[in-house]
Amino acid sequence: MYPQTPPEYSNIARRPPLLSTWALEIGGLTLSIAATVAAAVVLWLYDGHPLEKWGFFALSLNTVISALGVVSRASLAFVLSSAIGQHKWNWFRKQHDGLGVFNKFDGASRGPWGSLGLLWWSKALNWASLGAFVTIITLLVDPFLQATVSLSGQSVVVGTANTVQVADYVHLGKQTRTRGGVLSLTVEEGSLKVDQITVFPDFALTSAFADGLSPRSLSGAPGAATARAECSTGNCTWPLYTTAALCGRCNDVSQSDITRHTGEGFREATDYSPPDGSFFGSNNFTSYNLSYGHIMHFNGPITTNYSPFKPVRLTAFMNHNHRTSISFRDLNTTVATLLIMRAGADYENNGANWEDSLPTATECGLYVCAKAYRAMTINGIFNETEVGTWAIKDSRSWRTAEHEAHPHLPDDTSWESYDRQNTSLGDDLFYRTDLQVVIPAAELPQPVSESIPLVFNITQATIQGMREAMSGLFEASQVAASLTRDAFVPVKPYLVYPNNNDEFRNDVPDILYNSTNLTTTFEGLARRLSVQFRDSAAAVSNGTEERFVLHFKVDWRFFLLLVITVLLGCVYFAGVLVQTYRLRLPSWKESSYPTLAYGLDDYTQSQLRVLQEASYKSRDAVRQRDGFQVGLVNTDNGYRLVSQQGGHDATEIIMRK
Repeated sequence: MYPQTPPEYSNIARRPPLLSTWALEIGGLTLSIAATVAAAVVLWLYDGHPLEKWGFFALSLNTVISALGVVSRASLAFVLSSAIGQHKWNWFRKQHDGLGVFNKFDGASRGPWGSLGLLWWSKALNWASLGAFVTIITLLVDPFLQATVSLSGQSVVVGTANTVQVADYVHLGKQTRTRGGVLSLTVEEGSLKVDQITVFPDFALTSAFADGLSPRSLSGAPGAATARAECSTGNCTWPLYTTAALCGRCNDVSQSDITRHTGEGFREATDYSPPDGSFFGSNNFTSYNLSYGHIMHFNGPITTNYSPFKPVRLTAFMNHNHRTSISFRDLNTTVATLLIMRAGADYENNGANWEDSLPTATECGLYVCAKAYRAMTINGIFNETEVGTWAIKDSRSWRTAEHEAHPHLPDDTSWESYDRQNTSLGDDLFYRTDLQVVIPAAELPQPVSESIPLVFNITQATIQGMREAMSGLFEASQVAASLTRDAFVPVKPYLVYPNNNDEFRNDVPDILYNSTNLTTTFEGLARRLSVQFRDSAAAVSNGTEERFVLHFKVDWRFFLLLVITVLLGCVYFAGVLVQTYRLRLPSWKESSYPTLAYGLDDYTQSQLRVLQEASYKSRDAVRQRDGFQVGLVNTDNGYRLVSQQGGHDATEIIMRK
């Protein structure tokens, strides 16, 4: 049976045993700090590391960090609830304040919504606002932790086994000494006797010329005229490398000295020859001549019927000596040039007479060069980036072989004289040393690796093989097939458009005539031949193999919120603990029992009941109730919440209002 009256306790204040009464809160705060530190360590260990190194495949890194964040936040929330509840008693022990404040502290100890009310009341001007603020920002910890860890893809070097084909020595085709063949070379001192050679072009090189003029190569389609590269991962990078190559370009020479010749003639008066050898009668014609080329046809507009003759629209003449070219005279690595003359636009489109319309002229050339590249393979697609191009011939290369074999013969000056006078890569059918093309090291991006070739050898068989292949394409007689039918049909060793024989058709005139950009056409041809150079060589350039790997990326700015929240929670908890110790108050925290045991005295309760009843009908009564001043006083019967209303009871206050 319970006693009728509670026992009386001494009102002598004792210093509360802090460690024992706050043991759970200290443990909770320790757990919160430990979870935060653990999360930070895990993030630090895996920041920047690949996803595959994460060993807990059943749980993602985000899941682990979120779980540690929940432990830290929940533990801290428990500590803050107790601290705010204790702060309520500390507040009223130090000063008298309204019952509304008591209610706000009580609500704040129960969670973020009550903390928002306390923070709004305090206006962030006192110590109580810190606990409320920390309680509120704990709500943001989880979404911020979710944003802390992300995945980013990076290309990681996994090996150096990948290669790209390069050429520092090019040898295509073969050559042999012609039995009984002797050539006499004319020099200032007399003549020199040398053995004649026969060149057998490389079939792959000849095919490369035809393929270089194919629609696929000229269109620049993916994979056309591309060097062979090996990359097992599909993502590779090659640093600077060099290779021998063939370059091509075209120059407009229409402003050169084009001469005009007029006359009267038969079949020889036009560049077009009928396939059956027939001819129209004698007619006036005009020939436009430039250096080693010309274009000629009968006078009159394009609509004039000279059947079976067709209007001449284009001619192309090949030249193997760069010194007799128009725009390649200073380029001594030139293999051949092609002078392309085209009928004037007024003649073709506007009805002008042939004799009144000046043709256009373009000189295109192919020349040996050396190139420097950087390259990448991304997702299996190989792409080369050209760094530079050089066409510098070593003056000590491309010499007569007899001169090199016997440099101290009495007629040595004669060999020197011949080599000095004959520097072109022309029709010399006797043995020569390799052509050497060089790259000045100072002109490459620095620093230059010692393993990068700077001198490139191209054999005589390769040079002469290209010349033979070009002759087959650009010097093919357009009427060779009809010679068997009419011996009077002239053989014209140059190209003419339109072609006169559909059965033995040469498509090169059509390609040249229909090309919208001759420079692009010859650059495409040169690229295809350069690939053949590289495919035939045994040299390779090594690069680095890369693999696209997902890496963890930690944004510490988001994780910083958890750290700040825990630190502020520690500061607030320590402050409440110190304040409680100094006020010599028991550790009542947020418990309801102290409110029941040390609540309002009888007088204050009676006043509060009056105000509470009136608050349902009057807002003034609500304000009076919330502003009803109480304080925690140590009375003879222990701590009590006592009113300070200056002798006025609640009924009088309401009546005055």
